[in-house]
Amino acid sequence: MMFWIIYFITVVYWHVFEVISAHAFLNLFLCLFVFFPIPENIYKKHLITIIKNSLGVILGAVLLWHESYLPPVLTLWNFLIDPELRPSSTFLWRFFLSEINIKIFIFAVPTIIFSYILSRTKFKKYFGAFFLICFLIIGFTEKTSVTGDLFGNFYENESKKVVKFIDNPNNDFDIVILQLCSFAWADFNEVDYNLRQFFNKFDYIFTDFNSATSYSNPAVIRLLRSTCGQSTETKLFAEANKSCYLLEGLRGVGYTPYTLLNHDGIYAGFNQEIIKYGKAPQPLNNSELKLIQTNFDGAPTYSDKDSLLFWLDSRKKDPSLKTVLVYNSTTLHTGSRYIESPYLASHEQYSLALKNIISDLDSFFVDLKKSNKNTIVIIVGEHGAALKGSTIQPGTVREIPLPSITKTPVAIKLFGPNFNNEDGGEPILVNQPTSYFAIAELLEKIIEVSPTDKAQLPSIEFSPEAYPEFVSENETGFVVKTKLGLFYRLKKYKTWDIIPSSIEPRSQNYFK
Repeated sequence: MMFWIIYFITVVYWHVFEVISAHAFLNLFLCLFVFFPIPENIYKKHLITIIKNSLGVILGAVLLWHESYLPPVLTLWNFLIDPELRPSSTFLWRFFLSEINIKIFIFAVPTIIFSYILSRTKFKKYFGAFFLICFLIIGFTEKTSVTGDLFGNFYENESKKVVKFIDNPNNDFDIVILQLCSFAWADFNEVDYNLRQFFNKFDYIFTDFNSATSYSNPAVIRLLRSTCGQSTETKLFAEANKSCYLLEGLRGVGYTPYTLLNHDGIYAGFNQEIIKYGKAPQPLNNSELKLIQTNFDGAPTYSDKDSLLFWLDSRKKDPSLKTVLVYNSTTLHTGSRYIESPYLASHEQYSLALKNIISDLDSFFVDLKKSNKNTIVIIVGEHGAALKGSTIQPGTVREIPLPSITKTPVAIKLFGPNFNNEDGGEPILVNQPTSYFAIAELLEKIIEVSPTDKAQLPSIEFSPEAYPEFVSENETGFVVKTKLGLFYRLKKYKTWDIIPSSIEPRSQNYFK
């Protein structure tokens, strides 16, 4: 009896505080099943009681998992048993200590004591009726779920978008694309780190950019396919039309492509996937650089300053008129740890890493100016670190690609003899909802115009985004924003659950 009192108190409590979305009918059925007494004179009552309780525990566990926002059990199991995907034991231990256990025990201890006392009083026989009433109330007040297609014409409209680069004989701009893991507006706010001074140095800022995913591999592939509109994640891992590959399009107008990482690219087959599905060249080998961090899987992470200087030295030896670099950094990943400071809490680690990466980028910009080479620098947030958890997802977990995780900065700046002394002034703000395709559109305009000074920077007139304005996706589910609110759906189901409005308050950044 005490077990079921604890169980149903937990379900009701978590539902009220939006940790789960309890299903009234299924809980009513389970409540009747476990609290309905077995007649005293029934044959083999003891055996039937064991079978009933065992079945109840199984049904309760399955139902509670189903009501939560956790990924499918098989997905989580494959993640934990796959040595190529599983984080280090140190990282898992630190995560459970910092994000889960303390919260569980704060709630669990008084609940167990309360349930123990009640289970030994005369009131225990009324608890079945009490929980039945609770679930009837939940049934009448249950948030509406939606069954059907919330995408509308989103993917159809996105499939029609294509950017084609036009060669300009006067264009001699190098392109440097810096994709930064765990770089999102919500994270800057969470650690109270103001980057306005840094962003004000740029010529363009995208304030409502959607990275469309909360994991690295699909984020990089989406960037490398930015000359076409947003596709489903399944299509990312299949051959696309040649016109969809960013680097292929730039090769067509005379660019020599480079890829560089500040990590080894082994985890989750990162290197192989960006080469196979993004048509990226083999990353440059920078493994001789000084090791400053280890990632959550124990892999090496190198300084962004050293890595970018390594590329700059390589660029000076390349006779090509125009090159394009796609650089990927995991410096900010919450699983990374500085070798000299391995025991920092996640917020402290992130603040230190953010300070260092901004310093490294500023140093790189100084070196770019010294090179006197016309260069377009594009910073793209890969996804957020999810430093601020919520009732449906603990901090640093990114399984549900919420807007706070996928709304990342994009900043574009031009360097060169006629641009290096023009850091002042306000950047051009792009406040409309955008994604990767808008980056390719603007890049195409800059290449076509080949501006010789800031006065010739092209204006912003992007292709209209399809409705709904926000669609993000991971391997297991979608998040969609419509006029009715924010919805989440696991791919194996057809029902969309409303995400509580308290989970995603209006996003704040420095420019909105």
